[in-house]
Amino acid sequence: MIRKHASPIIYGGLFLFSLPSLYYWWDTTRGGTLQDIEPVSLFPLFGLLAFTIMWYHFLIAAFKRHWPDAYDYKQFFHKTSKGVLILILLHPGLLLYEGMTHSFTAFDYVGEDNKIFILFAYVALSVFLAYEVVDRLRDKAIFKNNGEIIAAINRAAFILIYVHGLMLGQHLQTGWLRSLWLFYGITTAIFFVYSYWDTFQKLRNNS
Repeated sequence: MIRKHASPIIYGGLFLFSLPSLYYWWDTTRGGTLQDIEPVSLFPLFGLLAFTIMWYHFLIAAFKRHWPDAYDYKQFFHKTSKGVLILILLHPGLLLYEGMTHSFTAFDYVGEDNKIFILFAYVALSVFLAYEVVDRLRDKAIFKNNGEIIAAINRAAFILIYVHGLMLGQHLQTGWLRSLWLFYGITTAIFFVYSYWDTFQKLRNNS
């Protein structure tokens, strides 16, 4: 069995899954210098990385179900969740800053037909921020007794983010990056079904 101190393996896996987003950003900005890179060019990268980390959380959660003592999962989730929070704030923050500078809004950026997907992102962001508050109060009875409901709401927000990115992400419309995101979506659906089935089986066995 892998010992808990082998947690760098988990971080190494996260780095590997982050490479496609990093490569995409490098490929779209290469040819210039660091001085040529504008802050807004980081806007899609932050979104891609935030989603990748959240997806990876589900993957690690699946491992945790079968090998609960293999790693220090709590420390991993705690550290990387902070990174996700920063990224999901910077992602719209950069677009908001750019819009204030050039007098446009996020709705203008995507066009009339895609406004609903911006709303998806706002709802998901509100859920994620609320979850940060709940996480700090997780020892309270009301939250401990409704853990499954909180998890379901968080998963619903993740689905909204997924649809938001797949519909609006400029570089998620064609090519290998879209195929990767479809893979993320399929594996997430598999995890959701599996986790609920596993929970149902445990409840049935304990009844």
